[in-house]
Amino acid sequence: MELGERLTGKVTIVRKRRADGDMQYILKTTHTNCLEEPTNNDELQILQLVGRHQNLIRKHHSNKNWYNGNTQILLEYINGRSLNGLHIQDEVQLSRVANQILEALTHIHKKSIAHMAIQPDHVLVNPNMTVKLCSFGHSKIIEAAMCRVIPSLERAAVRPALPNHGAQYLSPEAIQAASSRRGLNALNLFQQDVWGTGMVVWELFVGHYPLAQVDFSANLDTIHRAITDSLPLQEVPGATEELIDFLNSCLNVNAQERSTVATLHSMLLLLSRQMQMPTPRFIIVANLKDQSEISNSENTVSSE
Repeated sequence: MELGERLTGKVTIVRKRRADGDMQYILKTTHTNCLEEPTNNDELQILQLVGRHQNLIRKHHSNKNWYNGNTQILLEYINGRSLNGLHIQDEVQLSRVANQILEALTHIHKKSIAHMAIQPDHVLVNPNMTVKLCSFGHSKIIEAAMCRVIPSLERAAVRPALPNHGAQYLSPEAIQAASSRRGLNALNLFQQDVWGTGMVVWELFVGHYPLAQVDFSANLDTIHRAITDSLPLQEVPGATEELIDFLNSCLNVNAQERSTVATLHSMLLLLSRQMQMPTPRFIIVANLKDQSEISNSENTVSSE
């Protein structure tokens, strides 16, 4: 069963027969001779470097075909869906999803890897809402990226897409880098992941792509201005102040002032605590006379 196709390859579901029952896997085939992505082998290398983590899709096996240059990667099958089209208005549940994305980013950032393509399509959840970050095709190893990186605008080939549709989840500095072709400073690659996380959380809360007013058929400079003019967020209907603060911390248009993953973890903890605090119970006393009557009645009961 074919799940999708990109300029760089395709993704299919495969089944392996076993005595104790069939097992399903995701088979990702990448075309290393594709001019759009000259370093497709990076994904295999990155999957090997990141290792295992409860919030990362797991690599089971890989195979390099030296004859045609293709690479096949056998990945864990997730019985669930992506975050695309999901609507989560409960801020406690939303914070749990966001926290798991941040856990995955903490793990890969410690290994000097930036995902570079955090968006709803690339975050999977099972029925228990366990998050699995996937799609490392655009990821970069920081040490290997010190020569600057030009962000990719490539999108799934099977989807009708506007010319710059891939800019929907790019940070302002990444859009500028793609526009100028001068590349993105490697020191800002982690901040692109923070921006993507903010966009995903915002989209999950409102139930649709939040910057719908931006014309992604325009040139990149126009898109950049439209996005930066929309921020910071003053209000999000139905959102608490804590959630808005979290979103603005992720979506600061200045990469140097954008919050770190560690700071965002702390903000989510505060948000979750605020939402789970019991409602205070107050006894309203009308006047001192009523208060004295209550006191007298309590004394009467005690004496009995």
